[in-house]
Parts: sequence; structure tokens; C-alpha cells
Amino acid sequence: MTFTSGADVIGSGGLDSNGVATFTPNLATGSYTIVANYGGDKDHSPSTSQGVTISGIPAGFSLTATPASVTMAASENSTLTVKLVSDGGFSDTIGLGCASMPSGVTCQFSSPTVSLAANGTAAAQLTIDTNNPLTGGAAAMNSRPTGSALYMAGIFLPLSALFGWLVGRTRKRTRSMLTMILAGALTAAAVLATGCSGFTTTKAAAGTYVIQVTGTGSNSNVIHYQNVTVVITN
Repeated sequence: MTFTSGADVIGSGGLDSNGVATFTPNLATGSYTIVANYGGDKDHSPSTSQGVTISGIPAGFSLTATPASVTMAASENSTLTVKLVSDGGFSDTIGLGCASMPSGVTCQFSSPTVSLAANGTAAAQLTIDTNNPLTGGAAAMNSRPTGSALYMAGIFLPLSALFGWLVGRTRKRTRSMLTMILAGALTAAAVLATGCSGFTTTKAAAGTYVIQVTGTGSNSNVIHYQNVTVVITN
């Protein structure tokens, strides 16, 4: 049996032992008049059914995260590819996210949303990081960045000496003003240096975790997800 909508053949189905053919349509949104056609055999003449009107609803999309399992040490990150495939003419803007995230683990997409065209495909990169906030690099270690503080000290130590020389060569009233300027400059330097070197992170504990990589249609509200196993070693 073949099933048509207008001049388009939209599917077919074989006859079972009871002479019944089953077909499950997968159509884009719209209204369709479906006709079943039988080509005939040696015992039966060809026949055509009356039209049946149905409303097509997109089946949605599929979501695949590759690889489905990653292993990494604490303070490292891994990159996965998230692929979306339109099913049955479905189209929408898909928002990407992660659920069931353990403490200290973050996920970041190369793009938080992707446009999925009808019968098309789309992809995004997902980085799963075992430090919070996100680090950089395939094996990024979040050590305390003391280089910035040393750099600031290298700048303000000569400036302090220069202010001291100027203070020694000025009168008392001007000397007090220069002292206040020096104190303000050193305070600002201390705050800046502390801000540069005070970056803290939360490292994930070793163990095996399962997170959900999700995709949600912004207009259709169709949701699909895939579980990804994350193994964190010491």
C-alpha cells in the first residue's frame, strides 16, 4: 500500500496477515488529505481509499552528544560535540543547556542557541570543566596567578622611591600633600594587586557523575536530552 497527499507519496506499508497496512506519518505542521492506494494482485483489483484529513505535527528533533562518556582529572576539561537533527520538517531555535550538574563542574556551549532548519542539522561544541568557574585549555590548572601582583609591585616600588625623593626636597605644606597622594596611590595599587591575585575556584570531587545535555525548542517547547557520563579522577 502507498499513501499519498495530493501528488506526493508520503509513505508505504506492507499488508499483514489480516490484509491491513499500517503507516505512521511524520509530517511538517499543516493539514493533509491522505489517500491509501493498493496496486492490486492476481486476486484483487487496484483500489483507492477515500481521503482522510489529518493535521501534521512535527515529530521534533534528535540530540546526540559525542562522546557519551568522558574521563578527566580534577581541574581539567573536555570538549564534546552536540548534534541536532530535524525530524519530519521540524524547525525551531534550540536552546542548549546542562542539567544535574555536580558541585564544581560547569558546562559551556560555543553558542547557547542554534537554529535548526526543517530537515536540517546543526551542531555546537560543549566544554565540560571540572573547575568552577570555567578554566581554559584541555588540561587547564587553576593555580593562584601571583604574577600580576609581582608585576604591580615592580611598578609601584620605583614610584614610591620617586615620591620619597620629592617629599624630601619640598616644604612642609607641599610635603603633606605629596604624602597623601603617595598613600592613595599605594592603596589603589594594593587593591588592584589583590584583585588580580584573588581569583578562587571550586574543584570538583573525584567520582562518576551523569549529567543531562538538553535542547529545548524556543517556540515549540519540544525538549530532548542525552545523558553524558563524566568520570573525574584525582
